[in-house]
Amino acid sequence: MNIRDYWGVPMPAAFNLDHGPEGAVEEMLDLRRQDFQGFAEIETQNGFLTPEMNLASSQGQEAVRVLILRGIEEWLEAIHSIEEEHKLEELIDAWNYFLSLAVIDPSSPTFVAGLAWELAGFLEHGPKWGPPPVTVPGLQGRMLQFLVFGAHPVLEKLRNRAWQNSPQSVYFDGWTAVAVFLRSLFTILLSEFGSWELFARYYWTKHLVLQFRLKSRY
Repeated sequence: MNIRDYWGVPMPAAFNLDHGPEGAVEEMLDLRRQDFQGFAEIETQNGFLTPEMNLASSQGQEAVRVLILRGIEEWLEAIHSIEEEHKLEELIDAWNYFLSLAVIDPSSPTFVAGLAWELAGFLEHGPKWGPPPVTVPGLQGRMLQFLVFGAHPVLEKLRNRAWQNSPQSVYFDGWTAVAVFLRSLFTILLSEFGSWELFARYYWTKHLVLQFRLKSRY
C-alpha cells in the first residue's frame, strides 16, 4: 500500500486555503498527532518513544535527538531519490518526524497554538513559489543549511541526559528554537512542492498510508 492507492481520496475541507490558513495548519498538526501517537504506542513495546514525553525530562530530550535524526535520515533519502514522486514522499516523512517535536509533549498546547498561528501567517503572506534565497543551490545545499544549522539551536537546549543523577534544568526552554526550526523547514518544503495544494495532497495521502499501516499492523 502506498500513496498512489490513496491519491484520489478527497482531502479534508480544512486543507482548502479558501477556508483560512489557520484551519489548514491545525488540520496538519492534528493529523500528525494522531499518527505519531499511534506509532508511538507500538514503539512503547519495541522501541524508545512513547505517545507522550515531557521535553524537560532526560527521556524527552533524548526523544528530541531521536526524532531529529530520523527526520534527517528521511531528508537524505529524498536527496538521493531519482524519482520526483519518491523525493516528495520522503520529504513528507521527514517533515512528519520534525513536526512531532511540536506534539510529543502534552504540556505544549500553548506552543502548538502559537506555532499554528505562525505557520498560517506564513501561508497567508509568505510563500513565493520557487527556490528560497540560499547561498548553496539545490536541495542538498538547503538540507545542509536548514537541517544542520537549523537543528543546532534546538539541540543546544537539551541539557538533561539519562546518565546524569540530577537534571541540569527542570524546564525545557527550547520551544522558541523549535518554532524557528519548524518555520524554516516549512519554508523549504513549500518551495520544493511548489504549492500548498500539492504539499497538502502528499501530506494527506501519506496520512492515509500511515493509518493503513497502523490498522493492518504493518
